[in-house]
Amino acid sequence: MTTVRAPITFDPQSLIVATGGTLRQTARMLNLDPANLCRPLSSRQADSYATRLGYHPEEIWGAAWNDQDE
Repeated sequence: MTTVRAPITFDPQSLIVATGGTLRQTARMLNLDPANLCRPLSSRQADSYATRLGYHPEEIWGAAWNDQDE
């Protein structure tokens, strides 16, 4: 029997903390509606948002970023 893993999600609060700003400031930096940072991020979103801000996703989400490949 094949086991299907639930998609891994990432807490946007870690991204907000990394920028040193507020939710709204971070959303503005990313040209997003702040509501997009009020729910868990997919790995694709996490990667895109981190790199758009000049970070590697591992810098934001640490070991959780690497654990998604297992």
